[in-house]
Amino acid sequence: MNLGTATTAVGNTYTITSYNVATPTCILDMTGTATVVLNCFDITMSMIYDNGQGQGLKNTAVSLYNAAHQLVKTETTDNSGDVTFTDVTSAAGYYVLADLSGKQHGGINATDAFLITKDFINTQPLIGLKDRAGDVDGNGVNNANDALQVANRFVLNPYVFIQDWLHDNDTTNTFDITNANVSLTSTVLTFGDVNGSYDVSGLANGTKTNIGIFNEGEVLAEAGANITVPFYTMNKLEAGAISLVISYPYDVFDIKNVELGGNIAAQNLQYTVIDGRIRLTWFNLEPIELNADEVLINIIGEVHEDLSAAYSWTPTITLGNESELADGNGDVIATVNLTIPTIVLPNQTVLSFGNAFKQIIYPNPATTNTTLEYNLPSDATITIELFDVTGKKIKSLMNA
Repeated sequence: MNLGTATTAVGNTYTITSYNVATPTCILDMTGTATVVLNCFDITMSMIYDNGQGQGLKNTAVSLYNAAHQLVKTETTDNSGDVTFTDVTSAAGYYVLADLSGKQHGGINATDAFLITKDFINTQPLIGLKDRAGDVDGNGVNNANDALQVANRFVLNPYVFIQDWLHDNDTTNTFDITNANVSLTSTVLTFGDVNGSYDVSGLANGTKTNIGIFNEGEVLAEAGANITVPFYTMNKLEAGAISLVISYPYDVFDIKNVELGGNIAAQNLQYTVIDGRIRLTWFNLEPIELNADEVLINIIGEVHEDLSAAYSWTPTITLGNESELADGNGDVIATVNLTIPTIVLPNQTVLSFGNAFKQIIYPNPATTNTTLEYNLPSDATITIELFDVTGKKIKSLMNA
């Protein structure tokens, strides 16, 4: 639109000497021989993930539609999750649709399955967008099947989700432009993440359990033998949901079974073993209550027959950053400490530091960077090695 030469401008009223309209995007109201009023306004929208962190969805294509379901224009959110549509005419019935199909989903685990179940029996109803996020199969109600599909997704079993993402400003939530700019906030969730735990910023500042793993005792891994690696609680623990990603030394033993502690009902336990990792979920409306030094889970493995006695390193078990425990209300437990025995190979001498040795790796696995923390009560040889997701060794980071 070429307005020619403006001689005066007051508000959105321009007095011009000539004008040329090629493809107008705004209504032109002639109020005089040479005066044009432009009914053009801006729509500013923030695409925010519903996790209480105020995290915006960056680089997301957002399309504006009018009441006739015609595409008006498409813009892309900036690094803060904000997008602006300029020169939009006054009208009723606008709505937006965000293209979230290519974005990675996350935050879906046993805690969400637990909360969907509590919503179904109406003891702890989900509200608003989180209620809609629980209906992963799209049948219009949150029920046990939705909870099962959410748990299936975490352990990478086949699952049925109606789609991956949803947001609250869609065809069912329209807005009007009445001679003024409009500012909106659109709340976004991934289907299944009913507690909004997904960290879309990638900065690892979402709500997650800080699970500390301490080594206490030893398990001898002899060739061909069956071994049990227990995870003990260090403190009293109440849990209604357990989500664990456990990396284990798959070149030492194969997984035969994963069991819950003796006092825990096995109902709703699921796990898969993929690429050297155990992905496990469990939830129950009757939360478990464990005292210190009680078993949370047992990993049962069979040591390889061709196990070499010449290993110069100690096999380790670690937890990935998707691991999380929730209490009986479905709230994520801030800190949990567990102990596991050191796996000792034949003819191998291992220094046992008991509770004095601690290791934390976060995030693990990682795409760009990670942080490894450990402490030793005395001098010892430390080996740190980097592996890819297939278990292939990439490099040795430290051996000293």
